[in-house]
Formats: sequence, C-alpha cells, structure tokens
Amino acid sequence: MGYLSFVHEGHRVELAYALATSFRGHGYVAEAVKAVIDAAMDDSRIFRVSAVCDVEHQASARVLEKAGMMQEGIARRSIVEPNLSPEPRDAAVYSVVRQ
Repeated sequence: MGYLSFVHEGHRVELAYALATSFRGHGYVAEAVKAVIDAAMDDSRIFRVSAVCDVEHQASARVLEKAGMMQEGIARRSIVEPNLSPEPRDAAVYSVVRQ
C-alpha cells in the first residue's frame, strides 16, 4: 500500500509519502498531497508546505507539481534512499507558500 505523513512545526508543514508500485500511476498520491496542502493553507498559522524527492525520481517530482508545489532548488546529498544507495543522495526541494 503506502503512506502519507506530515509534520507540523510552527508556521510550516513537511510532507513525506511512499506508495507500493502496484498502486502508482492512478493519481492517488497527488490527490492526497493536494488535500493536505489545501487543509494546511486553510490554517492561517501555516505559511509553508514542503517536501523533497530524489532528483532522479521524476514520477515523484510530477506528483508534487500536480499538487501545486514548485521546485525551489536542490539539497545536495541530503536524503538516504536505501533501495538506491547507502550514501546520501541529492534531493529536489518543493514547496507551496502563503503570499
């Protein structure tokens, strides 16, 4: 199956998710991420929702973009993806911010 988690710290929310291969490609995660973003932005105390994904994982980047997030930059060697490498890898940083 999979999961979608979020951590609320002060004025910001950090998202993370994973989905089993057999459930990918149906828009489930983008829909869930968008729902969390919408709920967070309905809270006047939240000014930022962010997430990261491996720079080589284009499908995950598309999920975040479909949910309305924009890429801010690259955090070099910041995440460990055990199924890809035991060493830290570069991560694309995405966010939605309240203007």
